[in-house]
Amino acid sequence: MKLAQTIEDVYAAETGLARQLLSLSARHVADPDVYAMGRTLAKKCAEHLDTLTPHAQRHGAPAAPKDLSADLTPRALDDAVEIVPAAGLHLLHDLRRLYPIAHEAELNWVILLQGALAIRDTELVDVLRPIQEEAQHRWQWLRTRIKDASPQVLAMG
Repeated sequence: MKLAQTIEDVYAAETGLARQLLSLSARHVADPDVYAMGRTLAKKCAEHLDTLTPHAQRHGAPAAPKDLSADLTPRALDDAVEIVPAAGLHLLHDLRRLYPIAHEAELNWVILLQGALAIRDTELVDVLRPIQEEAQHRWQWLRTRIKDASPQVLAMG
């Protein structure tokens, strides 16, 4: 069924996004907002995949990829990188790179939701609506961070 392929696309996008969010968090430990929110959003990606798995199996898709929670163990703040003048520029670059990845992941949820609506799987629709909204909030958070960081970084240089 075509929905199974769409579910696999969601798996790939969410897993990739979770890993990128963890990477962002690890690179910017010195920024408490980015560190905490990156880890929180990555954890939500893993939760979304776990929530989708029973429905995926009903539609012929495999279970979600390996559990991401092993990658979510907290880093010690002692490992924080030294704050350097270019750190803001690096953060802006990383946020800009991550934004389309988060947006693509959200679009995959939109497509899956539309497919569930088309086949009238109300149980799946009920699961997908809040997840799609949370996925939208992820890229909106990134956009807000980009808007906040840009003037500070660019005016300093």
